Amino acid sequence: MTVLLQIFAPVLLNLPFTLAQAWETVTSARLAARLEAIRAAGEPTTLADLAKTYPEPPPEKNAEPLYTAAFRILDDPEIQQWPANTLPIQGTRELPKADEDFPPDLLANVRDYLGECRAALAFLHNAAANEEFWFDLHLDLGAGKAADVYLPRLAKMRNGARHLALEAVERAESGRPDEAAEALWACLRLGHAVRRQPLLISALLRMTFDAIAISQVEWLASRTAFPPRSLEKLQTALRDEADPDMARRALLAERCVDISLFLKTFPKGEDWDFAMFGMEHTQLLKLVPPTYFKAELVQYLDVTNECLAALRKPYPQNLVEGARLGSDAAGKVPAFFPLSRMILPQVLHTCTQAQRHMARVETARVALAALRFKAERGRLPNTLEDLVPAFLDAVPLGPFDAKALRYRKDAAGFVVYAVGSDGKDHGGLTERGQDGQIPEIGFRVRWPKGRF
Repeated sequence: MTVLLQIFAPVLLNLPFTLAQAWETVTSARLAARLEAIRAAGEPTTLADLAKTYPEPPPEKNAEPLYTAAFRILDDPEIQQWPANTLPIQGTRELPKADEDFPPDLLANVRDYLGECRAALAFLHNAAANEEFWFDLHLDLGAGKAADVYLPRLAKMRNGARHLALEAVERAESGRPDEAAEALWACLRLGHAVRRQPLLISALLRMTFDAIAISQVEWLASRTAFPPRSLEKLQTALRDEADPDMARRALLAERCVDISLFLKTFPKGEDWDFAMFGMEHTQLLKLVPPTYFKAELVQYLDVTNECLAALRKPYPQNLVEGARLGSDAAGKVPAFFPLSRMILPQVLHTCTQAQRHMARVETARVALAALRFKAERGRLPNTLEDLVPAFLDAVPLGPFDAKALRYRKDAAGFVVYAVGSDGKDHGGLTERGQDGQIPEIGFRVRWPKGRF
């Protein structure tokens, strides 16, 4: 017995270390293979690689100084302290409905406020005419610290979009629909400006800018007649924002950021709030062996890569399959990988958000084509095919069912819509129901009080 203990005791004592070493060897090899496959496809795996996809344009083509000048003005304390309950869009006061008159006191408030912002709006319009917008994302600082630098800028840009939308409302109510359209065009160009930024949050912000602009285009289309040239210019801007590849690029960037988080940030317990365990995150994460994060990263990459493979397919199949895979993201990850189970559903939900964005942009673009048709021929088209080829190259496909967009008209106006995630045609129900859901996404124009 003593002899056996002498023989096997060292083996038993070293067994945990041997198993840990084997786990590290196997996991590192699996991770290396996946990272090499990404590099072989010409895709970034480090933040330095990601930064190379975002080269700085020549200074004379960069609109960043103009946007910065506008944001500096809008940060003025006198503007910031303007009572929120006196303004729509930028504040908390609601706009009147499409068939209601604009309250004189509200219009006076809007005019006074925009007067204070006149210089900032001029900078935003000048910046919109520029094709490029670049500023340092500070990816060299690491994912967590870069966000601290970047996120405040995003809030300023969203603020700028709201000011442009508010300007559009004032111009239209003042009988200047062409200037209203210019403000909405500048708002859409804010989304176009961030199109090259290699971050998921930039794609989400682009969707926000477009949603702000489209919401006001839809509201104003029922209150004023935009000139045909203005309709065409807005339609062209919307065509530029109909970007079916946006989700893939955003996911490529987020995968790169998350690789850095799993390999550098999480093992050190830095820059991450792991409050779900009810304890100090730094202390918790420092107790976890680095090999664990490598193993979880392998799982994360397998799920993400499957979604990316779907997003490489033609539109709208890419978004349909991507959204389906994203809806079950957490279910594909074992419970002992909680970080991935938290991160993946949020990241892959981008596919569904991209579906909604494409539906919003494409229905707005087609509706403006219908308004151009009416302006030229004195009536609405009978079908969307009537718009081809003079006003549209083709009728776009819906991002949820891969079928042509729908169109309905009646004495009250018309609606262009895409069916929602349930795949059912509800006849153009684009407003929130009693259950809080919006069955379909679309663009509705009404003819209130005989304005048309």
